[in-house]
Amino acid sequence: MQIGKMDTRVTVRSPIYSRGEFGDAITDWINGPIGWASVQDIRGKEYFEQRSSGSVNITTHRVFMRWRSDVTVKTRLLLPDGRALNVKEVLQIGRKEGLELMCEALDDAAV
Repeated sequence: MQIGKMDTRVTVRSPIYSRGEFGDAITDWINGPIGWASVQDIRGKEYFEQRSSGSVNITTHRVFMRWRSDVTVKTRLLLPDGRALNVKEVLQIGRKEGLELMCEALDDAAV
């Protein structure tokens, strides 16, 4: 893993589940630690292969960051420009050296 390519500060967001006044499920997001990451858009051939295969989880970003135990598929990442990414897959690099995260961009209303 090349630390010098990690040029984006990302905020790890974790879900908090609660019940509303009428018993409905409410999910709030709390900001957790901030760390450096390499965020890459997935475009071209890789993106269109996912679309044509009918995959349910469309990956729009690949994120590399140092290994953390608190990043799971329930986690979101908040980018400095305000965009949010849902983590769809967490792949460990080496022996807890780093993480490769396959993410899906959220629309502005879901942030």
